[in-house]
Amino acid sequence: MSKFYESYGEMEPTTPNIMRLTSSPSSASVASRLYFNGQRSSRRTSFGSEPELMNFSDSEYQTEINDISSQISTLGRRVTEMEDLQTATNEENARLKTENAVMCQRVHILEEQLTQCEIRWKEKLDDEIIRSKDTLKRCEIEKQLELERCTSDIRILEKDLSYAKKEKSKIEEEVKKLEKQLTDMSKKFDELQFHCETLEDEKKDISNQFQKYKNEKRNDMLNNSEIMDELTRENEELKQQSNGIQRHGSIFNQISMLEEENVELKNEIRRLVQQNEDLQAELLHDSVVKGRHLLEDNIASLADELSGKDTTEVMKALKEQEICNQQLRTYINGILMRVIEIHPEILEIKDEELSSNKKKLSESSSPSS
Repeated sequence: MSKFYESYGEMEPTTPNIMRLTSSPSSASVASRLYFNGQRSSRRTSFGSEPELMNFSDSEYQTEINDISSQISTLGRRVTEMEDLQTATNEENARLKTENAVMCQRVHILEEQLTQCEIRWKEKLDDEIIRSKDTLKRCEIEKQLELERCTSDIRILEKDLSYAKKEKSKIEEEVKKLEKQLTDMSKKFDELQFHCETLEDEKKDISNQFQKYKNEKRNDMLNNSEIMDELTRENEELKQQSNGIQRHGSIFNQISMLEEENVELKNEIRRLVQQNEDLQAELLHDSVVKGRHLLEDNIASLADELSGKDTTEVMKALKEQEICNQQLRTYINGILMRVIEIHPEILEIKDEELSSNKKKLSESSSPSS
């Protein structure tokens, strides 16, 4: 297109009038206009100078006609090109108009969608703003409540802290007292441990004395059996003597009565002796059982028992041990008092009598075995 306008600009000096192209020129109209303009120019020249016209030859006319025809053909080609270009331009314009209509329709649709989206997002934004305001109010209320709760908790904790400080001072004082008591109790524990060892020794001595007393009671029972045998022999001798004497009826009756009374007295003596032996055996058995219980209850060492206990348990155990020792002393003293009251001769046994009793005991045990 630019080349066409350039070539058309080069032709302007040769043509007297400037040709104005319309929006849709044709080759016939252009050719007729050129031919009409050429005739007018030739007429003007002919009317102006006829003598000069006569001077031109046919060859000159022919060359001028050839130039004009070549220009006309060039202009025809250019006009054809311009028509093709105009057709392409019109098609392009129609296509662009169609696309423009489609794009306008799409723009209208997109504008409607944009409007709807704006409305929808505005509604959502309003809802979110309302929800955010509600959430903010709720958060403010919760914040206020939490602040009040924290304030009350702080007050309670301050009270607890002051109370804990007071309790701490009291506990420290109690700890000091307990430490002092602990030192005192440790000293008492050492003293009581020494006392327990002394009591252990006393318990061993008492057990040895009890064993000795049991042996003495056994020897005493053997002596009582010998006395009974001697009384039986004397009774038999009296019977023999009473059978050998011949007296009167009254004397005989008296003797028989005396014999019966003697028999009854002997039976009574035997019964009393047997009862005495049973009572002494029962008393001895009860004493032995009580002694065993007292000894068995205190088999374990008090030092071992006290090692794993606290102060209160130690004091309680020591009190129980003292009570047990007092009971054991009372029991042994009672046994000794009974022995002194009933058989004081037991305490006066000499070494010779003890050896004879041991021999008799060994002799009596050998035939029975």
